[in-house]
Amino acid sequence: MKISQRLSQIAKFVHPYRAIVDIGTDHALLPIYLLQQNIIDTCIATDNKKGPLSKARDNLQKYHLLDNVQLRLGDGLNPLTPNDQLDCIIIAGMGGLLIVDILDKGKALLKYNKRLILQPNQHLEEVRLWLSNNYYEIIEETIIKEDGIYYEIICAERSDIIVTYNEVELKFGPKLLQANNMLFYEKWDSLLKLKQEIINKIPDNDENRFKLQQEIDLIQEILKNKN
Repeated sequence: MKISQRLSQIAKFVHPYRAIVDIGTDHALLPIYLLQQNIIDTCIATDNKKGPLSKARDNLQKYHLLDNVQLRLGDGLNPLTPNDQLDCIIIAGMGGLLIVDILDKGKALLKYNKRLILQPNQHLEEVRLWLSNNYYEIIEETIIKEDGIYYEIICAERSDIIVTYNEVELKFGPKLLQANNMLFYEKWDSLLKLKQEIINKIPDNDENRFKLQQEIDLIQEILKNKN
Protein backbone atom coordinates (compact mmCIF):
# COMPACT_ATOMS: atom_id res chain seq x y z
CA MET A 1 0.00 0.00 0.00
CA LYS A 2 1.40 3.37 -1.05
CA ILE A 3 0.15 6.27 1.02
CA SER A 4 0.56 10.03 0.93
CA GLN A 5 3.41 11.84 2.61
CA ARG A 6 0.85 13.28 5.04
CA LEU A 7 -0.31 9.84 6.18
CA SER A 8 3.23 8.47 6.34
CA GLN A 9 4.19 11.31 8.69
CA ILE A 10 1.17 10.54 10.87
CA ALA A 11 2.28 6.89 10.94
CA LYS A 12 5.64 7.89 12.43
CA PHE A 13 3.92 9.15 15.58
CA VAL A 14 2.15 5.84 16.35
CA HIS A 15 5.07 3.94 17.95
CA PRO A 16 5.11 2.40 20.57
CA TYR A 17 1.37 1.72 20.52
CA ARG A 18 0.31 -1.50 18.80
CA ALA A 19 -3.45 -0.83 18.69
CA ILE A 20 -4.91 2.39 17.29
CA VAL A 21 -8.22 4.08 16.65
CA ASP A 22 -8.51 5.86 13.29
CA ILE A 23 -11.40 8.35 13.37
CA GLY A 24 -12.71 9.21 9.90
CA THR A 25 -10.71 6.41 8.31
CA ASP A 26 -12.18 7.00 4.84
CA HIS A 27 -10.74 4.11 2.75
CA ALA A 28 -8.64 2.66 5.61
CA LEU A 29 -5.38 3.54 3.87
CA LEU A 30 -3.58 4.42 7.11
CA PRO A 31 -4.56 1.23 9.00
CA ILE A 32 -3.56 -0.92 6.02
CA TYR A 33 -0.16 0.77 5.81
CA LEU A 34 0.44 0.47 9.57
CA LEU A 35 -0.46 -3.22 9.53
CA GLN A 36 1.67 -3.98 6.48
CA GLN A 37 4.65 -2.21 8.05
CA ASN A 38 4.13 -4.17 11.29
CA ILE A 39 3.75 -0.92 13.22
CA ILE A 40 0.44 -2.04 14.75
CA ASP A 41 -1.40 -5.30 15.39
CA THR A 42 -5.01 -4.14 15.45
CA CYS A 43 -7.14 -1.11 14.68
CA ILE A 44 -10.62 0.29 15.16
CA ALA A 45 -11.48 2.35 12.08
CA THR A 46 -14.54 4.58 12.08
CA ASP A 47 -16.35 6.77 9.59
CA ASN A 48 -19.65 8.60 9.65
CA LYS A 49 -20.54 7.63 6.06
CA LYS A 50 -21.44 4.18 4.80
CA GLY A 51 -19.79 4.69 1.39
CA PRO A 52 -16.21 5.23 2.63
CA LEU A 53 -16.63 2.47 5.20
CA SER A 54 -17.72 0.07 2.47
CA LYS A 55 -14.66 1.06 0.44
CA ALA A 56 -12.51 0.54 3.53
CA ARG A 57 -13.92 -2.98 3.87
CA ASP A 58 -13.11 -3.70 0.21
CA ASN A 59 -9.54 -2.47 0.65
CA LEU A 60 -9.01 -4.51 3.80
CA GLN A 61 -10.31 -7.63 2.06
CA LYS A 62 -8.03 -6.96 -0.89
CA TYR A 63 -4.98 -6.94 1.40
CA HIS A 64 -6.28 -9.80 3.61
CA LEU A 65 -6.38 -7.58 6.70
CA LEU A 66 -10.07 -7.56 7.55
CA ASP A 67 -9.48 -9.72 10.65
CA ASN A 68 -7.15 -7.07 12.08
CA VAL A 69 -9.52 -4.10 11.79
CA GLN A 70 -12.91 -3.42 13.35
CA LEU A 71 -14.95 -1.13 11.10
CA ARG A 72 -17.56 1.00 12.87
CA LEU A 73 -20.09 3.51 11.59
CA GLY A 74 -20.70 6.69 13.56
CA ASP A 75 -19.74 10.29 14.32
CA GLY A 76 -16.54 11.18 16.14
CA LEU A 77 -15.80 9.03 19.17
CA ASN A 78 -19.41 7.79 19.46
CA PRO A 79 -18.66 4.31 18.02
CA LEU A 80 -16.11 3.66 20.79
CA THR A 81 -16.56 2.21 24.28
CA PRO A 82 -14.40 2.19 27.45
CA ASN A 83 -13.68 -1.49 26.77
CA ASP A 84 -11.86 -0.64 23.53
CA GLN A 85 -8.11 -0.12 23.36
CA LEU A 86 -8.02 3.66 23.24
CA ASP A 87 -4.31 4.26 23.89
CA CYS A 88 -3.64 5.95 20.54
CA ILE A 89 -6.39 7.87 18.74
CA ILE A 90 -5.80 9.45 15.33
CA ILE A 91 -8.01 12.22 13.94
CA ALA A 92 -6.66 13.60 10.67
CA GLY A 93 -7.79 15.52 7.63
CA MET A 94 -10.59 17.48 9.30
CA GLY A 95 -11.13 21.10 10.28
CA GLY A 96 -9.65 22.06 13.61
CA LEU A 97 -12.98 23.18 15.04
CA LEU A 98 -14.53 19.83 14.14
CA ILE A 99 -11.63 18.01 15.82
CA VAL A 100 -12.15 20.11 18.96
CA ASP A 101 -15.87 19.30 18.88
CA ILE A 102 -15.16 15.57 18.53
CA LEU A 103 -12.71 15.62 21.42
CA ASP A 104 -14.99 17.71 23.61
CA LYS A 105 -17.95 15.41 23.09
CA GLY A 106 -15.75 12.37 23.76
CA LYS A 107 -14.18 13.55 27.02
CA ALA A 108 -15.57 10.63 28.99
CA LEU A 109 -13.74 8.18 26.71
CA LEU A 110 -10.54 10.20 26.59
CA LYS A 111 -9.73 9.40 30.20
CA TYR A 112 -8.69 5.98 28.83
CA ASN A 113 -6.50 7.59 26.18
CA LYS A 114 -2.72 8.09 26.29
CA ARG A 115 -1.86 9.66 22.92
CA LEU A 116 -3.67 11.81 20.37
CA ILE A 117 -2.32 12.25 16.84
CA LEU A 118 -4.12 15.16 15.21
CA GLN A 119 -3.86 16.74 11.78
CA PRO A 120 -6.22 19.71 11.57
CA ASN A 121 -6.67 21.42 8.21
CA GLN A 122 -7.35 24.78 9.85
CA HIS A 123 -7.69 26.36 13.31
CA LEU A 124 -4.60 24.71 14.78
CA GLU A 125 -4.50 27.36 17.50
CA GLU A 126 -7.89 26.23 18.82
CA VAL A 127 -6.77 22.57 18.76
CA ARG A 128 -3.63 23.36 20.76
CA LEU A 129 -5.66 25.38 23.26
CA TRP A 130 -8.07 22.48 23.76
CA LEU A 131 -5.17 20.11 24.38
CA SER A 132 -3.70 22.49 26.95
CA ASN A 133 -7.03 22.92 28.74
CA ASN A 134 -7.67 19.18 28.88
CA TYR A 135 -4.48 17.75 30.36
CA TYR A 136 -2.57 16.99 27.18
CA GLU A 137 1.03 17.92 26.49
CA ILE A 138 2.24 18.42 22.92
CA ILE A 139 5.27 16.15 22.68
CA GLU A 140 6.01 16.47 18.97
CA GLU A 141 4.90 18.41 15.90
CA THR A 142 5.89 18.31 12.27
CA ILE A 143 5.08 20.24 9.12
CA ILE A 144 5.11 18.93 5.55
CA LYS A 145 4.20 20.26 2.13
CA GLU A 146 2.36 18.01 -0.29
CA ASP A 147 0.79 19.05 -3.60
CA GLY A 148 1.34 22.67 -2.68
CA ILE A 149 -0.47 22.39 0.67
CA TYR A 150 1.14 22.72 4.10
CA TYR A 151 0.08 20.19 6.74
CA GLU A 152 0.89 20.35 10.44
CA ILE A 153 0.65 17.20 12.56
CA ILE A 154 0.37 17.36 16.35
CA CYS A 155 1.25 14.50 18.69
CA ALA A 156 0.03 14.95 22.28
CA GLU A 157 0.03 12.76 25.37
CA ARG A 158 -2.02 12.78 28.56
CA SER A 159 -0.45 14.73 31.40
CA ASP A 160 -1.06 14.78 35.14
CA ILE A 161 -0.89 18.56 35.09
CA ILE A 162 -2.19 21.36 32.89
CA VAL A 163 0.51 22.27 30.37
CA THR A 164 0.03 25.90 29.36
CA TYR A 165 1.16 27.56 26.13
CA ASN A 166 1.49 31.25 25.45
CA GLU A 167 -0.15 33.08 22.54
CA VAL A 168 2.83 32.55 20.24
CA GLU A 169 3.10 28.83 21.02
CA LEU A 170 -0.61 28.31 20.42
CA LYS A 171 -0.47 30.03 17.06
CA PHE A 172 2.78 28.63 15.70
CA GLY A 173 3.22 25.39 17.65
CA PRO A 174 5.58 24.98 20.65
CA LYS A 175 7.62 22.21 19.02
CA LEU A 176 7.64 23.78 15.56
CA LEU A 177 9.03 26.99 17.04
CA GLN A 178 11.97 24.99 18.40
CA ALA A 179 12.60 22.91 15.29
CA ASN A 180 13.90 25.60 12.93
CA ASN A 181 12.19 23.81 10.04
CA MET A 182 12.51 25.66 6.72
CA LEU A 183 9.02 24.57 5.65
CA PHE A 184 7.66 26.26 8.77
CA TYR A 185 9.24 29.56 7.76
CA GLU A 186 8.19 29.06 4.14
CA LYS A 187 4.56 28.61 5.19
CA TRP A 188 4.48 31.70 7.38
CA ASP A 189 6.37 33.80 4.85
CA SER A 190 3.71 32.89 2.29
CA LEU A 191 0.91 33.74 4.74
CA LEU A 192 2.62 37.01 5.61
CA LYS A 193 2.63 38.11 1.97
CA LEU A 194 -1.05 37.20 1.67
CA LYS A 195 -2.00 39.14 4.80
CA GLN A 196 0.02 42.17 3.66
CA GLU A 197 -1.93 42.18 0.39
CA ILE A 198 -5.20 42.02 2.32
CA ILE A 199 -4.36 44.79 4.79
CA ASN A 200 -3.58 47.19 1.97
CA LYS A 201 -7.22 46.90 0.88
CA ILE A 202 -8.66 47.63 4.34
CA PRO A 203 -9.48 51.27 5.29
CA ASP A 204 -7.31 52.78 8.03
CA ASN A 205 -10.27 53.24 10.40
CA ASP A 206 -11.50 49.65 10.10
CA GLU A 207 -11.05 47.72 13.36
CA ASN A 208 -10.17 44.59 11.35
CA ARG A 209 -7.09 46.41 10.07
CA PHE A 210 -5.74 46.81 13.61
CA LYS A 211 -6.22 43.09 14.38
CA LEU A 212 -4.61 42.05 11.11
CA GLN A 213 -1.66 44.39 11.67
CA GLN A 214 -1.06 42.77 15.06
CA GLU A 215 -0.98 39.37 13.38
CA ILE A 216 1.40 40.63 10.70
CA ASP A 217 3.73 42.06 13.34
CA LEU A 218 3.72 38.74 15.18
CA ILE A 219 4.55 36.74 12.04
CA GLN A 220 7.35 39.16 11.16
CA GLU A 221 8.79 38.73 14.64
CA ILE A 222 8.81 34.94 14.23
CA LEU A 223 10.40 35.16 10.79
CA LYS A 224 13.30 37.14 12.27
CA ASN A 225 14.48 33.86 13.83
CA LYS A 226 14.94 32.26 10.41
CA ASN A 227 18.54 31.18 9.86
